[in-house]
Amino acid sequence: MFKITDDVTEEGYHLIDITEGKFAGIKFSFGKVEFKENNDDPVLSFQYDLHTGSLSLDSRDEFEDTLGSILHGLIIEQLENNEIIYGGGADAD
Repeated sequence: MFKITDDVTEEGYHLIDITEGKFAGIKFSFGKVEFKENNDDPVLSFQYDLHTGSLSLDSRDEFEDTLGSILHGLIIEQLENNEIIYGGGADAD
């Protein structure tokens, strides 16, 4: 469905190439990723930048759902491999 490329942004984020489906050929990078609370439920929030390809307004929600699925998979994989990196914020406990 996607592959992480060797290309990086000025901020050091790797570009991700969507290789299958409706958004195949689009390259993007994630920016800031946060977990927020909404009525005590965690909500994943993220920023992204498109590097190749374009989106119509009609497909933006579906595209962002696709990115959310990709991000979820990356987080789970990194947790399982003890590779997740946390940056910023403070642990109040």
